[in-house]
Amino acid sequence: MTHNNEQQQTRRLNLIRDGERRMLAQLHGLLRSTVDELNAELEKEELEPVTVEQLHRVIQQHLFERLHKGDQLAARALLQQALADVEARLAEPEMEDDPA
Repeated sequence: MTHNNEQQQTRRLNLIRDGERRMLAQLHGLLRSTVDELNAELEKEELEPVTVEQLHRVIQQHLFERLHKGDQLAARALLQQALADVEARLAEPEMEDDPA
């Protein structure tokens, strides 16, 4: 039974890798066709063409930002809380010195 499970798991992983290769090939084709379309528009407006590498970098940066957006929001919340704590501590001596 274990041998059968291992075979199934290996087959599943092989299919996933094959799917990944297919998807990457399709994405590369999409990048190339998108660059061709963009360059046709840029040429009409007499602007500098873009390369597949440039578009790829833009997409990677966008994906990186989307991936880490949650991290940035969490970090911002932590910083705001820390700032509020510092401000509260700074305000404490003023309250103690206040004769009222």
